[in-house]
Amino acid sequence: MEMDYVYIIFIVGIFLVIYAVYQATKSMLFVSKTYGYNYLIRFQKIEDILDVKANKQFHRKFRIVSHSSKGVYTVQSKWSDRELKENIIKEYRLDDNQVTVQSLQISGALGMV
Repeated sequence: MEMDYVYIIFIVGIFLVIYAVYQATKSMLFVSKTYGYNYLIRFQKIEDILDVKANKQFHRKFRIVSHSSKGVYTVQSKWSDRELKENIIKEYRLDDNQVTVQSLQISGALGMV
């Protein structure tokens, strides 16, 4: 009789874990489709740190999540990483090696959903 309770608790626990993973994935997809994907933008080999926050043109295309004083921004955008980089290079007249745009999305099984 006692073994039956352990088995039932084990099965319920497995279903709760599966449900939690499902809800987390569903929420992540909703946020990504609504606000865009997360990217890290890093400026290097630049004399003066660029203030991307002050650029009103970019406010319509991406949202700045965080910014450090070292020229690194975390943003959410519906643009791809390539589009972000190309537009930043064009806007600020930079060379390709002065800007790095890196995706911060989850990789693996959850990232493929």
